[in-house]
Amino acid sequence: MQRDYIRDEKIQGEDIKRGMFLASMSNKESLGFIYQSLGVLASQRDDFKESGRMYAKALRLNGKLAAAYYNRGNDELKQKRYRQAIRDYDKALNLYPGDPWAMRKRTLANKSTN
Repeated sequence: MQRDYIRDEKIQGEDIKRGMFLASMSNKESLGFIYQSLGVLASQRDDFKESGRMYAKALRLNGKLAAAYYNRGNDELKQKRYRQAIRDYDKALNLYPGDPWAMRKRTLANKSTN
């Protein structure tokens, strides 16, 4: 299934920059970043079960991926799992304090719990 996601991606100029960025990382960090990206692709297809698995793998490999927490929070928010979304946004904000997107989404999730 992961190969489907990779095959569907179009190569763009930014991919070269991403490749250089990944090459500068450790293997675990690189794999974590890749799994996080696969999670985004699954999420775009509303395959939240698969995206959840990809984000979990990403975070096991690199627990400092604020984007994985943020994106998993977005999936939780879409599924109206507000408390889980808040938890993930909090983790993203601990890693990347002041992120305006995570702050906005956390506020939205918090309002939805009331």
